[in-house]
Amino acid sequence: MKGQVNIEFILSVAIFIIVIATLSFNIINTVPLFHAESANEIKKSKSFQVSELLVKDTGYPPDWHLRGIENADRLGLRMTNGDQSVLDWDKVTTLSYYCSPGTGSYDTVVEKLGLNAKDRLLINITDLNGQSVMECFPPAISEKEPIFWIYRFGLINGWIVRIKVAVY
Repeated sequence: MKGQVNIEFILSVAIFIIVIATLSFNIINTVPLFHAESANEIKKSKSFQVSELLVKDTGYPPDWHLRGIENADRLGLRMTNGDQSVLDWDKVTTLSYYCSPGTGSYDTVVEKLGLNAKDRLLINITDLNGQSVMECFPPAISEKEPIFWIYRFGLINGWIVRIKVAVY
């Protein structure tokens, strides 16, 4: 009998369509979760890279704090002749000056640390009592985006300090 469709064929096609629709729906709902997780991992990685750069690098040129941030290729807070994690007070105060809201150099700091213009950077250096030594933050901080802090410890003038870095 040509042109006739029996009930088994209709049921099998319906089940096939339901299975394909269910799989497609699950895949469509899962992809954004993986994308968001991937974006968060990139932010964590950038935070770690900036913290490494600040604590373990002198910057280039090593006396960038004397020449001005515009003449620096890369920023770093380590003392020129010091061990790793021994930070130069003059570099910290210079970075703090350029990060302050009145100078308008926050975007230059972000660029000199190798970040994109759309990346937002937070740096907070405190002593172990919680007293602020230096802060660097964007003009506006987003309340929506998750912020992943990387914690480091260093020495400034013989004092132990905690360095918190986040890129979001």
